Amino acid sequence: MNQTALVVLDEAGLEAIVQRVLNANKSVTPEPQVKTGKALLTVEDACALLSVSRVTLHGWKKSGRLPYHRIGHRVYFKEEEIMGAMRTYHSQPRRSQH
Repeated sequence: MNQTALVVLDEAGLEAIVQRVLNANKSVTPEPQVKTGKALLTVEDACALLSVSRVTLHGWKKSGRLPYHRIGHRVYFKEEEIMGAMRTYHSQPRRSQH
């Protein structure tokens, strides 16, 4: 059975509720945002997009599996390039290991 309660708040009570809600929202960690489109992706963005660790991403970059771009000392990726590289990699026939 649903029960409804009517609570009358004065301005101070309402302000206290608002402050609790605002403080609670500050402690919530937001989900990682993955950039899409033509923008350059950071290492963190690329890891989130591909669901891999930084170590795995670095290995793929070092082996030539993933194209990347350097601007100064920073490394960036283009989403369309890394998605194309993944499609190419997954469409290649697998070598048997004898």
